[in-house]
Amino acid sequence: MVRPLVTVALTLAMACASSAADMPAARTGPTAAAKDKQRQANWLTSFPNAAGQARKDDKLIMAYFRGSDWCDFCKKLDREVLNTDLFIDWAEKNVILLDVDFPSEKRQSPAQKKHNDAMKDRYSVVKTPTFVFLDADGEPITRCGFDTAKLRDNEPKGQPKAFIEYLENVVRMRPSKQQVIAQNNLEEGLAAAKEHGLPLLVLLTQADPKASSAGAGAGAGADPSQVANDLAANQKFVRFVNTHMAFVRIAWPKDDDQSLEALEFQAWAHRQKVPPLPLQLVVWDPHQRKVTARVTSIDPVKVEPVLLRLRDVLPKIDYTGRWLEDFRLAQAIAAQLNREILMAFTSMDSSEWSQRMDKEIFQQEQFKDYAKKNLVLLRIDFPRTTKQTEKLAEQNRLLAEAHGIRGYPTVVFINPRGQKFGEARYMKGGPQAFIESLDQLRKADYDRRTILSDQFKPEDVR
Repeated sequence: MVRPLVTVALTLAMACASSAADMPAARTGPTAAAKDKQRQANWLTSFPNAAGQARKDDKLIMAYFRGSDWCDFCKKLDREVLNTDLFIDWAEKNVILLDVDFPSEKRQSPAQKKHNDAMKDRYSVVKTPTFVFLDADGEPITRCGFDTAKLRDNEPKGQPKAFIEYLENVVRMRPSKQQVIAQNNLEEGLAAAKEHGLPLLVLLTQADPKASSAGAGAGAGADPSQVANDLAANQKFVRFVNTHMAFVRIAWPKDDDQSLEALEFQAWAHRQKVPPLPLQLVVWDPHQRKVTARVTSIDPVKVEPVLLRLRDVLPKIDYTGRWLEDFRLAQAIAAQLNREILMAFTSMDSSEWSQRMDKEIFQQEQFKDYAKKNLVLLRIDFPRTTKQTEKLAEQNRLLAEAHGIRGYPTVVFINPRGQKFGEARYMKGGPQAFIESLDQLRKADYDRRTILSDQFKPEDVR
């Protein structure tokens, strides 16, 4: 029950062909005429304004793609759902509303039309009505259409409770705000990169007013430290860095700084041919032991060009299906290959059921072949007789606490976005039964997420 965003002529033809009984005409909408005297929600029409308000209030953006004067399904939603007190009260407390309209006759400024067309293309919207839920950085969370939002047959007028329940779940399941995982200094940053086998991203600032203005990508006169602060708080940037890279932020030492840390940094910058600039990102590859990229044009508001540049220089990780112990590495591989992580919490030297699951499922060729094509395998072990490194033991303890592990074996499944989508324990039936259960979980998770970004296309469903 949707309408495609096509040419105006075809759109109007399709709207005229709609059943009057199923979709009665409606005069109301998010911008209904005042004469209807119906309470209306506060719908913004500019994504930058919506993003600013969402960032200020720490809320999601609920973008409504509609055809206000031709889409009968949109009119039906406006009248029966979006202009009800129940929805308006909920929206005021929980989301920032964004109206992305595609009228056929109603006048719209060229700037607004350009804005809406860009939104449609960016989020691959081809039908109305469509709702896309975004974070303050414009990152899509999920989407839905008419069938999810409509007033149910068994619901009283003005009481779209099923849709409100769906919306509550969207807000509750929104990704939590992350802090960038940063090392304390260059030495720790280099060590972390080598440990995890991930590139090191160095965010460098220099407050010297005599330094070249190149690199202060947010505009002439921009304070490099403030731009760096804004970049380090941008959730797109944070999620990318936390998944793919080790990270350290460094203020370029002053000329009279003779501390050991300053001298070591100066020596490293000289060897790597990194010049002093007000603001720059430097990528150091632990495998090549050299700087592979420098980014000097940085705008924390429009961070996509920076992320594209960083993505281009990520080293391709050769993963052959082996069991890993390093969560950061597993996370980077899963994101790069668009795979789920199978995280097995075990105690291989003391748990009989851990040993049986390993022997009856994980060591079987059928499971190995399946995992090699679809999964990243991560073992989080808690041995009683074997001593682990302090870092590995701490990593495993924190992961067990985060996922509420109470016994071994427990298997946790993580999707490429870092979200948990299921658990499993030892089961009879060998690899076949285990794989069948896992496939059901994976399909349900994919259907729930409805990934919008280009790197997760529908044909990638397995």
